[in-house]
Amino acid sequence: NVAATIGFDRGEGFSAKWRTQYTGEAFTKLDNENKTKGYFLSHITAGYKQEIWQLDAYVNNVFDHKQVLYDYEWEVPKGNVVTLVPARIFGMMGQYRF
Repeated sequence: NVAATIGFDRGEGFSAKWRTQYTGEAFTKLDNENKTKGYFLSHITAGYKQEIWQLDAYVNNVFDHKQVLYDYEWEVPKGNVVTLVPARIFGMMGQYRF
């Protein structure tokens, strides 16, 4: 895995950050037969901060990349477990210091 982050802080309370992470190919089953391709995920955060409070908005998985991370099939009883990259998420975070 490799990650890079770039950000800025204007000194007036405004800030932003962009982070991109690359994950290389990996096996998806315990038998080491199937591999996932490498993939990139990007996350962005923008916020405003004052002395005692802070408010940030963020988007994780900006491009809504879809990727199977793990795929396992049971013989008995029949069934599959598949783990995916978390979907794109929008959110806000707030902090208040007492």
